[in-house]
Amino acid sequence: MKAVTSDVYLHEMPGGQYTNLKIQANSLGLGGDWGKICKSYAAANRALGDIVKVTPSSKVVGDLAQFMVQNDLDETSLVAKAAELSFPSSVVGSVLAEVQILGCTCWAVLTLFFCGGWCIC
Repeated sequence: MKAVTSDVYLHEMPGGQYTNLKIQANSLGLGGDWGKICKSYAAANRALGDIVKVTPSSKVVGDLAQFMVQNDLDETSLVAKAAELSFPSSVVGSVLAEVQILGCTCWAVLTLFFCGGWCIC
């Protein structure tokens, strides 16, 4: 990458995450889908609740964005298929950690989380 780009503002991707994710995408063979990954980054962030993106959380959003591109998912299909998807471990760990803070131990956490429901265990 030789120059700064302004599309980080469109996708709310931190600058450091932008370069790291681009390198990851290339290593996964997704470099040609970079535009899709950027759009999926914004969608993944919304699906995760529009989280504050710092080093650990921006990686989770990036992992989910790449997962969405690899599996041809958009925001709607991500939610619709949540129960049958095998999410990246970083996403599962992040969501489970958040749910544990809330005091919930339900096994259906990811489905509830992505469907906007609440666990009542």
